[in-house]
Amino acid sequence: MATQKKATEQARFESIAQAVGEKHGYDSVTVELSNYADFKMRWTRSYHWIQFQVSDYMMGAPDEVIEDIFECVFSRIEGATRDYSPATTDYLTANKFAQTHRATYLKRHKAESEMFKEFHGAHVHFAKNEMDTSRIGFASTLMNTIILNPYLKEFDDKVIENAIAHEYNIIQEGLSMFGKKGVKPVEYDIKALGGFRL
Repeated sequence: MATQKKATEQARFESIAQAVGEKHGYDSVTVELSNYADFKMRWTRSYHWIQFQVSDYMMGAPDEVIEDIFECVFSRIEGATRDYSPATTDYLTANKFAQTHRATYLKRHKAESEMFKEFHGAHVHFAKNEMDTSRIGFASTLMNTIILNPYLKEFDDKVIENAIAHEYNIIQEGLSMFGKKGVKPVEYDIKALGGFRL
């Protein structure tokens, strides 16, 4: 059933991408939905053909959002600057998007499914496996999620709290790049994270 759903969605994506691609001079446009750990899109192209690998986190997205994303990609390939539409930005940064895909995101990044805590709405989890000890973790703006290095458990709460605040600000910075207004970073003690790669 899941395989059939993915095949149906892939055909929908490809139909939309082909229509957009034709307007930009491409005769052949193919799309593959890929189970990347992160939200991303890759492509390979030549003169009049292009092949896309699109994150399967996009499954279920409205047609207008898919079309807008492909319009942005083709425009950027041509060297033009084109931002996502407000509808696309709203869709990708909505709580519903994060809630729908967070469990899969955590699984693909080998993080603990149980939330450590919530910080200003962001979900904080620990990774199952240790990372480089110089790294505190990483954050995803679209998933509104922070994954911490379990190595931090050896430190006191002050270090962990400051690490969370640092990663939360990365989420906020990402929202600003999506054109969201009113996002505010939180203050934290950078000295408490001395020795870590920020």
